[in-house]
Amino acid sequence: MQSDITNPASYNSTVLVVDDQLAIRRIITRILETEGYQIHTASNGQEALDLASNVMPDVILLDVLMPNGLSGFEVCRKLRETPLLNDVPILMVTALDDRESRLEGIKSGADDFIVKPFDPIELQARVRNITRLNRYRRLLVERLKFEWVVEESEEGYVIINEHDFIMYANSRAKLFLNLAHTPRIETSDSFLSIAKQQYNCEPDEMWKDWPQNIEQLNNVTRYLIRPESQHSSAFWLQVTTLKLPLGAETLYAIRLRDVTQQMTSRHTVWQLHAMIFHKLRTPFSSVLMSLELLNAYRHEMPKDEVDMLHDTALKQANRLNQIMRGMLTYIDSTSNSALFDNFELSNIVEVVQKIAEVLEIKNVTCNLAEELQGAYIRFNEDTISTVMWEVMRNAQKFHPLQEPSIDIVIQANSSKMVAFQIIDNGINLSPNQLVSVWQPYYQGERSFTGEVPGAGLGLTAVALLTWQVGGQYKIYNRQEQPGVV
Repeated sequence: MQSDITNPASYNSTVLVVDDQLAIRRIITRILETEGYQIHTASNGQEALDLASNVMPDVILLDVLMPNGLSGFEVCRKLRETPLLNDVPILMVTALDDRESRLEGIKSGADDFIVKPFDPIELQARVRNITRLNRYRRLLVERLKFEWVVEESEEGYVIINEHDFIMYANSRAKLFLNLAHTPRIETSDSFLSIAKQQYNCEPDEMWKDWPQNIEQLNNVTRYLIRPESQHSSAFWLQVTTLKLPLGAETLYAIRLRDVTQQMTSRHTVWQLHAMIFHKLRTPFSSVLMSLELLNAYRHEMPKDEVDMLHDTALKQANRLNQIMRGMLTYIDSTSNSALFDNFELSNIVEVVQKIAEVLEIKNVTCNLAEELQGAYIRFNEDTISTVMWEVMRNAQKFHPLQEPSIDIVIQANSSKMVAFQIIDNGINLSPNQLVSVWQPYYQGERSFTGEVPGAGLGLTAVALLTWQVGGQYKIYNRQEQPGVV
């Protein structure tokens, strides 16, 4: 249920009643309880000071004449000297209606007076007005605190209405959205249209029906990606959303977090992961096999066979050394250079064949359109190898017999982009799996084989690497037969 800011009782405002007479305390409590306030009572000045520090009331009703201990004026002065309580509204309840008493109360810090005997309706109205004003004041202070914290934040914060128009954006969000040139947001464009002027919105299906789908997909992570160009690296913004609970108008808060560094680090890990499986497996196996044969049969082998195995082990060990050096060089260089280069598509068949040999996939075809011979794409060889490796390895992993047939078709499409279709004959996926399979460590396999390992980071790497150069990654079921494209 949404709270009504104009009704202080809806916030469960706290009222502290201070009077030495039990009957008066009970009367005031009964009058105000009907308004929904939380009531605390004190019978003397010192008890009132102690209780006020504990409950932090929204208003204090303070009797002036309290014969035992501190008077109402003294309590009022001490409250105004207490940092955490000096701005709490004080309504003095008094039987004194002379000018001197009112002046003394004002000097002590009282905000208003009500004279005994008081009208219950007047008392309710006085308390209601004071708590409302105090609530507005506190909200204003909290808003100023919020704006200060948000304006100093390194993350972007945007508030939009149900029509996707920007109601507020902090300075970092204005920088991200190229609105920093204007001190006030005065645009008829929606948040999404402004974002699309600079960024690709991924995953695409999570941005459909925006902003109406925010509540249904509140826990989904979205990205705004500015693809890598000749002059700049890719730039990633992670987008999270929250529906704001207050107010009659539907509002949504959007957080824009720069995750470029994390994505760059992930790319390095994925490239290294692909290198380990793709490049180290063959030489490492050769070294291990040669050494095992030498260890078991060297006394029975002719010298030329021993020398051959020794030379093979040494040659492959040197190859491993070169590969490891290349990896270290790559890791050192990725933080200071562009992650992508140009790859000549005519070399794709060789890349696919090498991956198929390592994965021991026998049935693989790769067809490159004639018009793409000699063309280039914004992937270097390591990156395209990572993408092809992960897709082909997942095709093998999700095949019931781990023996898939894979057809790769590479064509130019109408938007001057290159389309890679990688078609396998494994299994069809459910709609939920088709949406979720790109998420890190998604356990899609459990439904089919009962194994705990899922897709891991493989398809996540494919999607993110593709988005980073302005491309797209899709997965859908084949029609009328098992497998996915």
